[in-house]
Amino acid sequence: DGYERHKHLIYNDSLVFLEGAISRRPDEDPKIMVSQVLKIEEARNTFSRQIHLAFDPLERTTRELDDLYQLARRYAGPCQLVFHLRHSKSPEKIVLARNIRVSANGDFLTSLKGQYGESNVWFTK
Repeated sequence: DGYERHKHLIYNDSLVFLEGAISRRPDEDPKIMVSQVLKIEEARNTFSRQIHLAFDPLERTTRELDDLYQLARRYAGPCQLVFHLRHSKSPEKIVLARNIRVSANGDFLTSLKGQYGESNVWFTK
């Protein structure tokens, strides 16, 4: 039973990601047949493929960019890091970081959002 296997993750106010299917037998009410339960943090890391960060490189100091590199190294993981370099006098350039991969860890994303703004940080599948 799915609940028995995952009940340690399911409690009041817990945020979880459920994966499964809906059972629709003609003689029964529909049921959700859960095959996997993940904490939200685990689901973000499992299903995220890229972390995107938008900023104007001309408005950032060398020190700030070095701090970004160190932060990314501290939160190493499976996701590609994608930079959206935005400058008012030229079209946006999208650059994929080739030398580092990062985690979709909530602390990492919160730190990035604090430094670069909520709307300048997002993740994709």
